[in-house]
Amino acid sequence: MTAWDEFQGLVIAPVSLPWVLWDILLSAYPVPLRIAIGGGQVERHAQRDQPINRSATGEAFYLAREAMDDLRKPRRGTLQARIALRWNEPLIEAAGNGILRLLDVLIARITPKQWEVITLYEQSRKQADVAEALGKSESTVSRSLASGHYWEIRASLEDLEAVLRYRLGSGASPAESPDSLRETST
Repeated sequence: MTAWDEFQGLVIAPVSLPWVLWDILLSAYPVPLRIAIGGGQVERHAQRDQPINRSATGEAFYLAREAMDDLRKPRRGTLQARIALRWNEPLIEAAGNGILRLLDVLIARITPKQWEVITLYEQSRKQADVAEALGKSESTVSRSLASGHYWEIRASLEDLEAVLRYRLGSGASPAESPDSLRETST
């Protein structure tokens, strides 16, 4: 993390980006991170013993900085965005930001109790396990996932992955399914 509430990193397989993003958001909760994403070329310098933010440069870094600058701009009448994307491909940038803005709105509405249910569900993928861990009924867990917009969030992440896969090709990923992408990116 940088500047207290910003996250910086590199993703080797761009189509895994939605699942890396989701893992970051789950891991960082309750810290309201601002995440700026830049899509483009990365150039690594010979100083490999240095941290990536000191030994690499390129289009992706500059685009991520522009995205962070966009996040810092005040917006009148709208929820302040926490996730922004700049990409060297206009369709990815437009579709990605549309999906991310909606994702921002959904995530901003999740209560602490819903986050707890979502986090536990992400770990086991079984409502029965979550219900047992919390001492609640499965129907309560199901309602918490629904009211926490979990299914819409997952669908949004899958849509972002589909946009990336369509524009970049399926070969841009080490795995084919969203679940296997999540497992390799954590």
